[in-house]
Amino acid sequence: MSIQDAIEHLIAKIETMPYFGVVYGLCEQLDNGQGRIVPAWFAPDSLKPNEVKINNKGTVYFRKRTDITITENTDQNYVSCDTLYDIVVPLRMIAITKRKYFPVNNAYSSDRLASELIKAVTVQNSALRDQMNVKKASIRARTYSTSIRTIKNDEFQGIENAQFNMEDIACGIDVDIVIEAYSDCFETACEYVPNFCLQLENYVALP
Repeated sequence: MSIQDAIEHLIAKIETMPYFGVVYGLCEQLDNGQGRIVPAWFAPDSLKPNEVKINNKGTVYFRKRTDITITENTDQNYVSCDTLYDIVVPLRMIAITKRKYFPVNNAYSSDRLASELIKAVTVQNSALRDQMNVKKASIRARTYSTSIRTIKNDEFQGIENAQFNMEDIACGIDVDIVIEAYSDCFETACEYVPNFCLQLENYVALP
């Protein structure tokens, strides 16, 4: 089980929309070295984070909004030799694009953008469950905001130059990935980086 599978599932759905030129994966809010907090992402096989750039054709990215919660599910734990957990991964999805991409440009454009995204990210099917190798998996939207000024101030803290202008619309959507998984399904470092364990063998005796 890896939350990367769920996020990549969301990315694939959003990339089919005509509103966004770049869809990033999971990002973090980091200090860019100039005392400014910005969203940052990791390119594949890169150890160095990069600042998220607002693409002229639209940008989407995800970040964890709070801690992941894990509780033991004692009611449905039918496997005596393993522990069943309920896991909630709270994400914040930020979407920014141009008003001109919508057929009618008015005060409700950002709400229409949020509506389309909520429909796209609402998931409860066996494909996601099988991809994550878990007992159950679903994705649900919880709340959303269309205040472009609030989103800018929350996401690009300390940056005074305007990231957005009157041609832009944005929405921030709180999304929960809800999972039921047995502890044996949790991914380990050896599963996603096999060479990691081979390197360890030079230093420790693995069981």
